[in-house]
Amino acid sequence: MKIFKDLLTKHGAGMVLGAITLDGYRRQVLNDRNNNILDKIRKERSDFSEEQRQEYDKWIDMENKKNKTQSVFCEYSESADEHKKAVEKYNTNPNEYNKTELEKQTQKLDKSYEEIKKLDISETLSSLYNKYNEFLDSLTPDKIVCLFNIIIDGLILSSFISVLSIMLSENIINKIGFLEKYPKILKLLKLRNNINKKISKFYLLMHFIIITIGILGNIYMFFI
Repeated sequence: MKIFKDLLTKHGAGMVLGAITLDGYRRQVLNDRNNNILDKIRKERSDFSEEQRQEYDKWIDMENKKNKTQSVFCEYSESADEHKKAVEKYNTNPNEYNKTELEKQTQKLDKSYEEIKKLDISETLSSLYNKYNEFLDSLTPDKIVCLFNIIIDGLILSSFISVLSIMLSENIINKIGFLEKYPKILKLLKLRNNINKKISKFYLLMHFIIITIGILGNIYMFFI
């Protein structure tokens, strides 16, 4: 009630009542639009076969989960922005109204964060996995082979660059003469280089594993 009085004092009765009326009208329009969409969906669904209904319901369920996740994160982002503005207003003018607004926005932000914690991450991962399978199903066998080879070649290239950088770093350290004036720094660099040499063995092992998987994968794809 106090907040309503403060709004009347600050903006005037006409503007406040007009805003309330417009907000009520907006909510009514949105509700009518949503109801019309639901009626249309129900009508279309009644014309489907049982198998089509199951696929349709599955798609609707996935879309609802995706929309819910997006809605929760958008709501949290909006709450964070509003909370930031409320903090700035209170710091600029620490009156009772701004204090009440800050408390309200803090509660709203906490509520949004709790909604994020309630989200089932496994549903998101399952949705991503389903999209990945749908993407693979849309590809021809030739494109799947090309995609597989691109991934394998990319992994090999990244490992090769890592090993090459380790080898070049040793040559650079040996060629920089002024580092001899700073034995502690030179010692640290050589220690790091020795560690990198051990890491390079791991990269070489990765090379072997990736190349082996690539060969076996291509053989498998050749015979399927």
